[in-house]
Amino acid sequence: MSCRHLSLIIVLLFQVPAFAVQDFAVTREELAVMPPYCTAHYGHKFGLPRFQDSPLRSTIPAGCPATHHYCDGLKAMIRVDTNRAESDYWLSVAVKTFRSMTQRKDWMNCSLRPEAYLNLGNAVLRQSRRGASTPVEGVESLMKALELKPDYLAAYYALSNFYIDEGDKKKALGVVESGLRHVPKSEGLLRRFKELGGKTPPAPIIAVKPDSTEAANDSSEVHQYQTPEENVSSPSSKSGTSTLGKTTSEQESSQKIGTPSNPWCRFCPPGE
Repeated sequence: MSCRHLSLIIVLLFQVPAFAVQDFAVTREELAVMPPYCTAHYGHKFGLPRFQDSPLRSTIPAGCPATHHYCDGLKAMIRVDTNRAESDYWLSVAVKTFRSMTQRKDWMNCSLRPEAYLNLGNAVLRQSRRGASTPVEGVESLMKALELKPDYLAAYYALSNFYIDEGDKKKALGVVESGLRHVPKSEGLLRRFKELGGKTPPAPIIAVKPDSTEAANDSSEVHQYQTPEENVSSPSSKSGTSTLGKTTSEQESSQKIGTPSNPWCRFCPPGE
């Protein structure tokens, strides 16, 4: 065999494929950190009841059909971090999946829609940091998440993080000010407001009741994802923790969050 032929064989053996080598099916470890409704769809692969008999069907939000596709997007984001050899491939899968879910006409009234836009925005911005896309769609998706849910802390953190990373503190401050108008008692946003040079917090849009606005905002789970090295934290601290399924309760990295069956949160911006 000539040296030329041997070199060609070596190149073919070590060439990174344009498709995934890892089986598309969800693993037990991945399912364990995904929302309960994903277990309703895929738990039968691991000895749990099939979808039609699963008690976890009740966890599927009303008005959100085809949540198994959304689960596929969350699974893809997990693999961006756990399967480094195919990270770019799974990131592209996640972007396509989240984009498809946000465009579904039967998801117009789905309560997961703001979260889907948040995940799409975060995924696209990660692609842009890798040079695989521009950040335009990512920023627009985060803004859409805020349009749908004006008190969405995670989206305010993500969007302000982007502008901080871009060196545009003025725009970052504008995002934080907007957040404080909707969530005036957020200690995390107030802290970031001061870090960015803010002096007097803006007047709230709504009257603040003790333990109401932010407490209600903190009670919902958010399933989002970000790798440690790509996480853009606040100016005062950088978190190396990567989590999935975290609540919107000020996103503190040291806090144990989620539910007993889903304690892992990925891509959560830093918070209180």
